[in-house]
Amino acid sequence: MTDIPLNDLSFTRSGQRRPAKSLLVLTPETDRDSMLAFARCLSVFSPVLVLGVVPISPGTNVSAGAAAAGELRKAIRAGTDRVNLRAKARVRVTATPWDEVRLALANEPEINLLILQWPAHMEHLDLNAAELLAHPPCDIAMVRGPFPDRLRRILVPNLGDPHAERALRLSLALVQRDNAAITSLHIRHPERQEAVARTFAGMQQVLEEMPDIDHQVALETDPGEKILDASRDFDLVVMGTKAAPAETESSLGAITDRIMQASPAAVIAVKTKRPVPDDALIQLESKAISVLVDRWFAENTFHTEEFANLAQLVELKAERGVTISLALPALNEEETIGDIIRSTQRLLVEQYPLLDEIVLVDSNSTDRTREIAADLGVPVHIHQDLLPEHGARDGKGEALWKSLFVTKGDILVWVDTDIVNF
Repeated sequence: MTDIPLNDLSFTRSGQRRPAKSLLVLTPETDRDSMLAFARCLSVFSPVLVLGVVPISPGTNVSAGAAAAGELRKAIRAGTDRVNLRAKARVRVTATPWDEVRLALANEPEINLLILQWPAHMEHLDLNAAELLAHPPCDIAMVRGPFPDRLRRILVPNLGDPHAERALRLSLALVQRDNAAITSLHIRHPERQEAVARTFAGMQQVLEEMPDIDHQVALETDPGEKILDASRDFDLVVMGTKAAPAETESSLGAITDRIMQASPAAVIAVKTKRPVPDDALIQLESKAISVLVDRWFAENTFHTEEFANLAQLVELKAERGVTISLALPALNEEETIGDIIRSTQRLLVEQYPLLDEIVLVDSNSTDRTREIAADLGVPVHIHQDLLPEHGARDGKGEALWKSLFVTKGDILVWVDTDIVNF
């Protein structure tokens, strides 16, 4: 399947992008094999943290959970790789397990998905489905195993609900490891086709741009039965929960409950943190467009390992007859600019002739940034002085845009100039 995942991102305080993380909760009673198998599959796409929690009764001495904590810690260490799937610092022994989970989420703001096991965690963490649906701390994935060691086919039922987009996003992340296939099953009630079609309009835009997804439409008065029947041919079903708290505290919604209880395939029920507005159609269309944007970022974002063979890149550059320019936007970076330029010149000009020119585009620094660059033979431009007929604006975006005017390469590369460990 073509790489078309969601490129979920969070941001550091300095504005730098970093991949979002997921938090997997394990308790002594958890189906660890299934949960860790799911986490390993997801960690190929984005980092997963594993939090061990040992619940104890109120008033019980914490030492009573020591043995269980040791066993859980041992299992977590054996099941994680310490890179993309790694454990939190310590296993928590607590009489308020849900509070510990929420604290872990608060301390890791880049976490955007909480992974729980259904139905075990409802009891072990002392929470109910109604609370999760009404006040989710972040997006939630409720996993009902057993989760397969290898994914081949994923079914994403779509009933026109607001969580269908999140279910698709998660499915796109899970297919990365095993190159699994996704089938989207859009179910319409025969008597409500027009209304359901309107709420599905946004997702329709997404699916039209993703030919690798097998999109099916079915007219069905009993969607639960249709999904159950279809799930027999799949390894995993990923679907949304009820949009609002259900009739009972333990329910994820009538259809979701039915699939979680009876599907022969593994099931993941997802719930988004974002509230559903009155105009659900607007939200669905907005989310659908965001998936297309995410797809563009995913297909145009690369890992450094793809460019590790520099000699091969030099050969490829010569074969294609292209030139490459490096533009360095800068504002008061005298502490780092010299190291960045020297390192680049040594490796990518002298040792491997990949770069044809290096240019500094300065935003009117008041320190020695421009002087250091000029001493190293790099042409220096002040972006406010470039293209005066178009005016001068503050900000890095202006420097990036105007660097197009002072570089000659067929390919233009930008590198931040405040990187300490360049």
